[in-house]
Amino acid sequence: MTNQSTYEELEQKIKELEQDAVKHKQAEEEFERIFEHSPDMICTGDLDGYFTKINPSFVQVLGYTEEELLKKPFLSFVHDEDVEITKEALIKSKKEKSVFDVKNRYICNDGSNKSIEWKVLSIPQEDRFFAVGRDI
Repeated sequence: MTNQSTYEELEQKIKELEQDAVKHKQAEEEFERIFEHSPDMICTGDLDGYFTKINPSFVQVLGYTEEELLKKPFLSFVHDEDVEITKEALIKSKKEKSVFDVKNRYICNDGSNKSIEWKVLSIPQEDRFFAVGRDI
C-alpha cells in the first residue's frame, strides 16, 4: 500500500463520516419535529418514575406546565385508583426490555381526569423508557 492510496482511503473515509453525520442530524431534526408536533403525548422517562422529556401535548392535555410535570414523580399525577396498575407497569419496565400497553387516568391541573392509553418501550439496561399516550 502506497502513501498515496492511504491518503485517498482516508479522504474517502472522512467523506463517508461527514455524510453519516449529515444523515444523523437530519434524522434528529425529523424526530424533533414529530416529537414537538404530535397530537399524542410523547415522553421519555427514567425507571425511578420521572419523566425526563415531554412534548407539548402533555401540557395541552393535562394543563400543567412542563416544569411541574418534570419535577414530580409521574405517579403523583395518576388517579389514586390507577396507581397500582401504573406501579406494576413500572416494575415490569425494570425487568427486561419490552413493549407493552397500559391504561390509566391522569389527574389534570383543573381537577378533572383524563383516561390515557399508553404504548411503552422499556429499556432497563439504560434505565429509561419511551412512551406514547393518547387521550381516550
